[in-house]
Amino acid sequence: MATALIAAACTGAGEPRASERGNAAAVAGADDRARITGAGSTFAGSLIAEWITAYGRLAPGVDIRYEGTGSPGGVQSLVRGEVDFAVSDVPLSDDDVEALTDRGPPTQIPWVAGAIAIHYNLPGVEDLKLSPEVLAGIFSGRVSRWDDPLLRADNRDSALPGTEIQVVHRSDPSGTTQVLGEFLQSSAGPSWPLGVAPTLNWPGGIGARGSDGVAASVKRTVGAIGYADLASTEQSGLGVASVRNADGRFVPPTAETVGAALDVATLDEETLTFRLYFGPGVPRAYPISTFSYLVFRPGSVDAGEERALRHFAAWALSEGQRMAPIVGYAVVPLLFAIKALDRVQGFEDPDQARSPS
Repeated sequence: MATALIAAACTGAGEPRASERGNAAAVAGADDRARITGAGSTFAGSLIAEWITAYGRLAPGVDIRYEGTGSPGGVQSLVRGEVDFAVSDVPLSDDDVEALTDRGPPTQIPWVAGAIAIHYNLPGVEDLKLSPEVLAGIFSGRVSRWDDPLLRADNRDSALPGTEIQVVHRSDPSGTTQVLGEFLQSSAGPSWPLGVAPTLNWPGGIGARGSDGVAASVKRTVGAIGYADLASTEQSGLGVASVRNADGRFVPPTAETVGAALDVATLDEETLTFRLYFGPGVPRAYPISTFSYLVFRPGSVDAGEERALRHFAAWALSEGQRMAPIVGYAVVPLLFAIKALDRVQGFEDPDQARSPS
């Protein structure tokens, strides 16, 4: 059933369209009455906000509140029982799983896919190209001016100014920061000295909270560069860089190039988490692409609230995917969406809905 319903939501090219599956999920939740709270990823926040608005018209008795606190903050709020679900750009750690496994293992599914866009404020420069090594040099402070020879070598058609580079980074613990670090450590090697973590020991620059805060700071500062979800970047009107992938191509972030990258992610069947692939062989792939995961604890809220959350998740994985490219995200690859839907199905029976996933 899951295969047929999810497949109906997409064309063969992966572009979403109206489907019986999405309508069925919406009708199934139309009579729900529940208040659901969530927190976490600001990277996924723009799409989640659109989902909440759209789903509210289909299930008016379901009040969904979401706060973008950053991925680690959302997970910790779920551990403390302050929210009903969390959204994280990185999979749960073993310690997080242990802390959440009080009534059975937590459910963790990929439901948002998108690009970590590198945005910049350089008037007159419309097609900035960045290699992983140069990007690592910029964020680690070794490349400090826009007319550095390393930058000019990849941007011969652009008149790069002698302006000082102002790095804007996340000041709060962030899954987006961790994914960026994973990419740079894998792709830039020794050029990236800052490691991989939700919070990095930045050598300087401007700190800002949340993806939208980073975008706003870059917009206010000529010569600035930062990183955020593509939706926040596009809303700010900033320039968006093309990043060199492992095939040597400079690729911009789009729904199609993110989809190409995530199609070759490696799936862990048990945890439904993915290892990103930064190697060659996918010339159309935008290399800094990622999933965000929905996380909740089966049985931790009453049956009606859990049923409403599962209905919302199923809708987001199907009909809700139609909205992703409109607001700067990609469609979750079909195989992954099918497996994620299987993990949240069974909610028609309250007892089944409360059983561990």
